[in-house]
Amino acid sequence: MTTPINADDSGSHRWYIHPVTGERFLSATAALSYIAKHELPAWAATLSAQAAIDAWSRVREAAAIEPCGRKGNDACGQCRTCVAGWLANRHNVVRDTASDLGSRFHQAIDNQVKIGPGCYVDADVQPFLDAYNEWAKLARPVFRGAEMTVINRRLGYAGTLDAVNFFSVKSTLPKKMQHLKRRTVLVDYKTGKTVGAPHAWQLNAYRFAEAILLPDGTELPMPRIGTGLILHVRPKSEGGVKMREAFLTSQNFKRFVHALRIAEAMMSPLGESLSRPAYFPTPKEA
Repeated sequence: MTTPINADDSGSHRWYIHPVTGERFLSATAALSYIAKHELPAWAATLSAQAAIDAWSRVREAAAIEPCGRKGNDACGQCRTCVAGWLANRHNVVRDTASDLGSRFHQAIDNQVKIGPGCYVDADVQPFLDAYNEWAKLARPVFRGAEMTVINRRLGYAGTLDAVNFFSVKSTLPKKMQHLKRRTVLVDYKTGKTVGAPHAWQLNAYRFAEAILLPDGTELPMPRIGTGLILHVRPKSEGGVKMREAFLTSQNFKRFVHALRIAEAMMSPLGESLSRPAYFPTPKEA
């Protein structure tokens, strides 16, 4: 997702700052990031193992080089500690690369909506945009809004929704999605390899927000939303666009709120949950 106006990304999580009142709202996606993804440890270990095999000569040479003891830009990159760190960081590199591609795809869609077709698109984003445009020719989404910041003051969160679309009777949709016609739909784009229940909870957070927040601090009422839709966008060679309805219900919203409260608890000072450690006195102190 593109960086929205009034967002603070300086810390470990995104916060939205109200331009008039100065209120801080935790990002809905930041709250959901605390949900454990049990498949990730195995995925990360596999990436490191594959990197070690692919760069076996480098790993073998590093095993014989004593740690340089330096960090950051001063590190040698050749010793056993540096190479071990490089292997351990493979999953972060892959994750950040995928996140960056997703952000640039969102920006390409936003540019296309606001400026029109023909805007510059990075080569690695183009296959995703091609797949989306092929879907759009059939689905004919009418944009009622895009990249809008929404807030919930009562619960203390905010987020930037991707799009609000309307599908008319002229839209060509899969049989399972015919009921979306004549409805205003909250849409979220996902470019990763998988989607899951927390992505639907994210849409519930947007659906049950209290207001749209404009860059000048003006607050507008939320539009009436019929349902939610996740567009799982992959290149045509990987199946193209898959449509997944996100059920916007009070039950699913409660699941998001539960995740929000867990995130707030995890971010609270440690002293609110645990005291500092206490030790038995040494014989001398006794």
